[in-house]
Amino acid sequence: MINIFIDLLIRVITLDYFVIRHTISKLVKKSSLASQAKVLDIGCGTGALAHLFPKNGYLGFDIDWRSVNIAKKRNPGYKFIVANATYPSIVRKKFDLILISGVIHHLNETQFNKTINVVKDHLQDAGRALFIEAIPPISNWNIIGKILRKFDQGQHIRKLEKYVVHIKRRLKVIDSYEQPGGLVDYGVVIASN
Repeated sequence: MINIFIDLLIRVITLDYFVIRHTISKLVKKSSLASQAKVLDIGCGTGALAHLFPKNGYLGFDIDWRSVNIAKKRNPGYKFIVANATYPSIVRKKFDLILISGVIHHLNETQFNKTINVVKDHLQDAGRALFIEAIPPISNWNIIGKILRKFDQGQHIRKLEKYVVHIKRRLKVIDSYEQPGGLVDYGVVIASN
């Protein structure tokens, strides 16, 4: 569950999700995601990334109803629902892009695998899944990053390779790389059916 203070703190630490927004924009530009693309944002939180996508094709969901209420207030015209990423039928639709940012490191192995199944079931054949996840700091000199990750609410921060191994069990991994983010670094995985 998120509160306004934690939301603000995350925005400050990540420079308002600068690296995440850049990573998403890069994928959208590279792919043929049209303005009418259907986008599923799993674990959308307070909807900080919704504005990067067209209103009419966007669906964000989060397990925390408080976050969903904030997302609805901040993003008029976008659709948000309360749902759990480990349930197999969130909606009965397929999506061109499924975004999972900052969610998986909160999930144990079983929950992670169930979430990958949900992604596979809801991804169009030609669609893309974009995972942007917390990883341990890339640089050993990033002491502040190590401290931040230690106090992160997610208890399952993995190295990029561990994320890739799980994702490869159900999806085809197109690309994966570590993305430096200043204080907090990310593992990025792009996958398809």
